[in-house]
Amino acid sequence: MGRIQVSGGKPLVGETAIQGAKNAALPLMAAALLHKGTTVLHNCPDIADVSCMRLLLEDLGCQTEFRNHTMYIDASVIRKTEPDAELTARMRGSVLLMGSLLGRMGEVILPFPGGCVIGKRPVNYHLDMMRSLGAEVICQDNRMILRRKKLRGTQISMCFPSVGATENGILAATLADGITELKSGAREPEIGELCRFLQEKGAQIHLAEENIRITGVQCLRDSEYTLMPDRIVAGTYLLAAAATRGQICLHRVPLDHMKALLDLMRQTGVRLSAKEEETGWALSIDCRQSRPQMLQVETAPYPGFPTDLQSQLMAAVTAIPDMECYIRENLFEDRFVIAKELKKLGAEIEICQNEAYIRGIRRLNAANLKSRELRGGAALVLAALAAEGVSEIEPDDYIRRGYEHIDKDLRELGGEIRRFGG
Repeated sequence: MGRIQVSGGKPLVGETAIQGAKNAALPLMAAALLHKGTTVLHNCPDIADVSCMRLLLEDLGCQTEFRNHTMYIDASVIRKTEPDAELTARMRGSVLLMGSLLGRMGEVILPFPGGCVIGKRPVNYHLDMMRSLGAEVICQDNRMILRRKKLRGTQISMCFPSVGATENGILAATLADGITELKSGAREPEIGELCRFLQEKGAQIHLAEENIRITGVQCLRDSEYTLMPDRIVAGTYLLAAAATRGQICLHRVPLDHMKALLDLMRQTGVRLSAKEEETGWALSIDCRQSRPQMLQVETAPYPGFPTDLQSQLMAAVTAIPDMECYIRENLFEDRFVIAKELKKLGAEIEICQNEAYIRGIRRLNAANLKSRELRGGAALVLAALAAEGVSEIEPDDYIRRGYEHIDKDLRELGGEIRRFGG
């Protein structure tokens, strides 16, 4: 376990580049299992969840190598269909092995997955998806056993646009017999990324606004693919600039996928300007003249406001004098757990079930803070940047699951931050 030390109370000023997307890397790594050959993923983030998925693939029989943000995967041989229980317990993304192993091997045995403690997050949507494709599902001894010699295409209307279940449906249908049509599925940018990746490997997938049509193929081919930048990391750093009244520039920003956050920030009078570069979009933000507003936010599936930025928004608002914000969390329960830690800094927050009211104050004061989940941990770092004095956040394990070098990035943006141990 490590800890992060922050000396706050100063505006951020600087620039940094955004890492590859965690929420795209994991499904693409799982998708590599569908092909009896090699996959090369460029711009892959060096984060704990990617390391865990790599270990899972190696446990199943894959050969992997990771260097200079490029992941090499050879899935020619799969030795077993039951991933290591200890590894799957570390990370909820391990559930994505369900669709790829079932699609290729006709069987998968998975423990119930782990991950951040932010509510129940059931896997019933995933299991319903596999049943619709013809799989037999047995839940016993804290394991999920799924079998089907050959999956068959069908029409599936999802009752809730679960991102993971949509991804598992795409993975399982890629090698299935016939045509699968997923209706009312998730529309997150990472879904499109998975479809484009599989198309590069020879999958027949048509991505429309309201549905995804997959015509099963016999086999896939070797491929290389460059991952999209991480919109949640970019949003975290933009909100850090807002919290400190800073002026920063971010490079390699997935601008087209951040409308909900950028529209919200424009309401506060921050100045945003974008410039296209060879490596993607550069986005500059100037928060020095931001003005207090009453913001109303409800988390929602894409293109709504992302639940993965809700904690960072809460932290930012606490540090902006006279700013007010009402947040309704519609996707996960227990996602206001950081409110208790923010109050140690002096934050004014009222919580009632899945609703929060935050009022920004003129001075937050440093404190020692406990991180309990990925995005909440990043939000505590953000609040510490705005607080007067030296704060410590520990452990940093959860933060490292999704942020490659949050300390290095924030130093490039002018923050006084160091990481110790772990």
